[in-house]
Amino acid sequence: MSYVDFFLRLVLALGMVWFILFFLTLIHEYGHVAASDALKLKAEKVVIGWPVVFHVTIGGLPHGFGLLPVVGYLKVRGMDKLPLVKCAFLAAAGPITSVLLGAVLLFFDWAYPSWLVGIAGHASLTLAALNIVPLPPFDGWPVCKYVLSRFGINVQDSTQQVLTFFGIAAVGLSILIIRNFGGL
Repeated sequence: MSYVDFFLRLVLALGMVWFILFFLTLIHEYGHVAASDALKLKAEKVVIGWPVVFHVTIGGLPHGFGLLPVVGYLKVRGMDKLPLVKCAFLAAAGPITSVLLGAVLLFFDWAYPSWLVGIAGHASLTLAALNIVPLPPFDGWPVCKYVLSRFGINVQDSTQQVLTFFGIAAVGLSILIIRNFGGL
């Protein structure tokens, strides 16, 4: 294989990985948008990827798109004033959407085998699993915070800042596990 062939295959493979990650993150974030609509909350902005390189408004909702589609978030008006149960519902909607999408993709991969659909299905389930980690900044944190409040445990802001450090460290550890061992 020539260097040109190798380079073209590498660019194609990286492009496919980028597209899969972008698609999965977009669907995940739109799970949050659907939940905000169900709660009659005003979604102010959807961001897919980092660093954000361009902005566009789709259906009246501003979107930011970045180079690396491995992060995303939804900005909701008045989020800091919502009851914990609504925050938990809003946060859980993304991982639930990712699980449903992963299940649908894996069903289609089973019915009509396709390596690309299978990879996307597994990646969607992995995205959901990473997002339910009960540490900030993951989606699992508001759910955990709500459950703790039901037991009379309220988490202080200073404690949440320390937990954010551990949440970011969990991302790094997850990347190392996936990179070195191909998953769990």
